[in-house]
Amino acid sequence: MTGEAGERPRVVLLWGDDTERIEAAIGEARGRSLGAAAGLEAFNHEVFDAAYTEGFGPVKAACQQLPMMAPQRLVELSAPESFGKHVKDAPPADKCMDALLAYVQAPSPTTLLLVSSGGLRSTSRLVKAVTKSPHGHIERFKAPGNDREAVGWLTSHARAHGIRLGRGAADEVVLRVGHGTAALRSGVGGAPN
Repeated sequence: MTGEAGERPRVVLLWGDDTERIEAAIGEARGRSLGAAAGLEAFNHEVFDAAYTEGFGPVKAACQQLPMMAPQRLVELSAPESFGKHVKDAPPADKCMDALLAYVQAPSPTTLLLVSSGGLRSTSRLVKAVTKSPHGHIERFKAPGNDREAVGWLTSHARAHGIRLGRGAADEVVLRVGHGTAALRSGVGGAPN
């Protein structure tokens, strides 16, 4: 993941309806980001679920902390479309999103804000803001929407893992397990990609 001029992004948005692949991408980003923390991961990593967070303030404060003996901090924020949903007297979700959008335009240079969501749409203000930001990186993880897409996804996944899978076999797996990538993957084996 690189941004402008090969620079590492400061805000990464992982979104879509394939939650298993989003979780795998979060794990990879976490490993890359915290790999250089040399045993100080707990000091350089914070996780927020927006639905249980009282506004963007605590997330922004975590992003503005300096890393401890590491090149950067990692702050994770999930489900930003649900800000304050389960918090009494939380600021309105729109105000929280406005604060997040302002941060995306001027993020901390010493923090990676890793945002993940299964509920955003391509027309979301956040998707547009991260796409336009010189400090942003975005990845969409779309689950297959029909049998044809599922067969295509499955054969591509199998090929990537050195498994030869004929069209008839792929059709049969999709018929038996449906379109979910976790179920399709279990039908042929292999790690998430």
